[in-house]
Amino acid sequence: MDEKNYGTERQLSLDDLFDAPEAFGTGQSENNKQQSFTFGSNKKTFPIELVRDFDKFMSYIQSHPIQITKKRGYLSSKHLPFINQQLSVQAKDTTNYSQQEYYPYIHFFYQLATSAHLIKKELTRNHLTLTDRWSLYQKLSEAEKYCFLLETFWVDLDWSILSDHVYSSIDFVFPEMLEKISVECNEDMLEIANDSLLFNLLEKWSNFILYFEWFGLWVCKKDYQRVELYGKKLVFFAEKIKLTTFAVKVLSILLEQRDLYKWNIPLRRRMFGEINPIPGAPLHNEEAVEKEQSLFNVALIKLFPSGGVKTTLPRMERKFVSGRHTFKVSLNQSTWRTVVLSGDNTMDDLHHIIIKAYQFDDDHLYSFFMDGQKWSEDSIVSPLDYSSQSIATEVMIGSVGMHVGQQFMYLYDYGDEWTFNVTVMGIEEGETKPIKPYISAEKGKAPEQYYYYDD
Repeated sequence: MDEKNYGTERQLSLDDLFDAPEAFGTGQSENNKQQSFTFGSNKKTFPIELVRDFDKFMSYIQSHPIQITKKRGYLSSKHLPFINQQLSVQAKDTTNYSQQEYYPYIHFFYQLATSAHLIKKELTRNHLTLTDRWSLYQKLSEAEKYCFLLETFWVDLDWSILSDHVYSSIDFVFPEMLEKISVECNEDMLEIANDSLLFNLLEKWSNFILYFEWFGLWVCKKDYQRVELYGKKLVFFAEKIKLTTFAVKVLSILLEQRDLYKWNIPLRRRMFGEINPIPGAPLHNEEAVEKEQSLFNVALIKLFPSGGVKTTLPRMERKFVSGRHTFKVSLNQSTWRTVVLSGDNTMDDLHHIIIKAYQFDDDHLYSFFMDGQKWSEDSIVSPLDYSSQSIATEVMIGSVGMHVGQQFMYLYDYGDEWTFNVTVMGIEEGETKPIKPYISAEKGKAPEQYYYYDD
């Protein structure tokens, strides 16, 4: 990817744009990529290009039947070059067979759209569909769309998906890194290599540098030498970086009023074992404050002209589902079992019926990896496993927020690592709850749990 299309050097600095007295007209110059819009007599600008590119991404999905990959549920590679051509930030050096991760801008949009529940993956049909929320999103103003996408990134998106499960170092050093940049950046961009602390802080950020850049929070120049030295196309290093005026205003709100550890839902689940966390609510070791929790975008309203941000999409809160849950538990394509439980049963009950269905001895640890990735932190574990705060005996199936077509991994015996794919085949709220879990169907002979060899 070249500098023109992969960094934001092609974008105007928000230092100049944010306080621009006039909006750009229809005859704007080629350089004026960050367009403005009007609220009454006040005319302001902000990173609108991200919003309009996202609309183009979603419009493509709306107008095309989209197939997704079987393993990860990503966009089929045949669609990616066509989407890429329509966006202002384009991936280069890709082929017709390049997968979604090789298109960082598209990959970012895909994760935003999924986390915002604007699109839904139908894994049983390997197909992607739009949800009813997309029509609600289209009714938002461009300022409201920006705030909603920022909220999705900060609150709903699991950052580990974007960083191969190593993002803990990112959120940990985030405040320190921002403070250092804001102090040391004057008129010129900061040379990262000249500051060993900043260099080390940003070492593993890779495309996270771009995610914040695309939101208009800083500008950076790509370090081609380090990228080439690293030898991988999926990494990004910045040679220079500078906060924008817009960033100073937004980031002060995010860091002071929207603490990531309180507001990011996947982070709260992973670190504190909360199954249904409320964004912004006090953590387990904090005293509750008796006042209504404000919406995320309330803190951002003052950044925009009067009336610019009035509404957002309703949050997708998990509700408890007490009805009949049907799961298909597959060892492979020819060996599977279908089990039925109530939403009132626990994930530990699901473990026990799986073990019974495959005639295994119940004498080992186990984990459910809800993102389907072995040993990920998005897990619900057996009572004697202290690697997670989500314990299966304490988590009822109806509280997990499952949906039909969802797939996750069940791993039994940490030594032999028996792995099963679990698919949610049905959730029937109105049906009579089963008195106890049972096996409803099966195919294929159960494997031998232990192998014994003669001398």
